[in-house]
Amino acid sequence: MIYYFLFIFLIPLFAIYVLLCLIIPSIFFNAKAIKKDKKYNDEVYFEPKDKRVFIIKDYIHSDLVFYSSDWNSIFVTEKKYIVIGWGDRGIFLETKKWSELKISNFIKAFFGLNESVVRVKFIDRLPENYIKNKIDIDQFESLKNHIMSSFLDFQEIKKQDGYCEEGIFYRSKLNYNCIKTCNNWVNEGLLKSDLARRTWAPLSFNIKVK
Repeated sequence: MIYYFLFIFLIPLFAIYVLLCLIIPSIFFNAKAIKKDKKYNDEVYFEPKDKRVFIIKDYIHSDLVFYSSDWNSIFVTEKKYIVIGWGDRGIFLETKKWSELKISNFIKAFFGLNESVVRVKFIDRLPENYIKNKIDIDQFESLKNHIMSSFLDFQEIKKQDGYCEEGIFYRSKLNYNCIKTCNNWVNEGLLKSDLARRTWAPLSFNIKVK
């Protein structure tokens, strides 16, 4: 019951947060990505690219997706793609669907009071809506390092019947909160590889790539 009263008390704060999520990402851009984008349009500049990264997202959450063959040294599977995401443990493992999200878990996630987890799953087909980017070896390694540095260890978490029923979950060393969200984790990886157009992307629709 206390979480309901706290939620009502914090509604103005949440409203301001949403407003900032709409305004700030549109103001601050990643100059390197935009400059590099212009460079690719130059016919003189071409580098061989043999890797791909895909981004799949819904209204709430985003994931990075790669060809599984690029990760065989770490994760072995016969599926074509590996999907890697990061987020709040309470939401990932204790929420069956978004309409059933507990206010207590929402507040804990918003203020960074829960642990976070990395989710890994394997698929054979990409969903209909996805973003595809060709990347070079350096960009791939940068994304890979970003992902690997998010793991606390590789001990699988025994999952409950939660929001993400499919996949393997691992503890993360990172802290999830309203600033460092699952979507910004994806954007941060893209940013390190000069693929992201925005420096902060707390919501899924904030993510823009070149």
